[in-house]
Amino acid sequence: MLKKLIDDQGARREIHIKDICRGISSHAYLRAARTFFNWAVEEQYIAVSPCKNLSVKVPNADRYTLSAEQLTLLVEACDTDIHSVVVTLLADTGIRRSELAYIRIGDLDMTAQTIRIKGKGKKRRVVRFGDVTASHVKSWIQTRPAAEQLLGISAVGISSLLVALGKKTGIRCNAHSFRRLFACEAIRNGMNLFHVQSLLGHSTLEMTRLYAHEVGSEDALASYQPTVTF
Repeated sequence: MLKKLIDDQGARREIHIKDICRGISSHAYLRAARTFFNWAVEEQYIAVSPCKNLSVKVPNADRYTLSAEQLTLLVEACDTDIHSVVVTLLADTGIRRSELAYIRIGDLDMTAQTIRIKGKGKKRRVVRFGDVTASHVKSWIQTRPAAEQLLGISAVGISSLLVALGKKTGIRCNAHSFRRLFACEAIRNGMNLFHVQSLLGHSTLEMTRLYAHEVGSEDALASYQPTVTF
């Protein structure tokens, strides 16, 4: 257990960093300990931080991605227009849950089949959806309650809808699993990685690479074109 016996008055007391950081990850625990001991060095309580050369190996996060087959089953299981719109828009555009919740009717261009999205940091971009999704959106617009927002439900409401759909089908699904599916399928279909980054609204290409982690060498071989053609 990490501890330091220090006090502004010179009295000794025990500070348990582990108690302070209980319930958080080992990486965050080390970060807090490093901050504390760096402060102790600056205040000249100690000469060298015991955390100076320590590091924590962080395991790869569980980046669950839906398959195209699972998507088909989820779409078929949708028994209301709003279910169909949520599933097809998430899969067809790769937008975030919050972005889907905030779409207004005025953001839609049904002729061009595009949506103006306000993303993180209030950055704006335009995404496109296909004919199947367009038919679901049109059906929903004709029957939905009058409102400025397309769906009329919050981001939490979208999550609840997906949880219910997951229980119904036995397929684990959330907004990010559709987002990762979109990234993987876009790259498999030959889309430029920079274009995928732009559609997802990522600030860095590295984040896009993480989303498309399931695209492997077999996919690369399928899209291979010979350089020497003369």
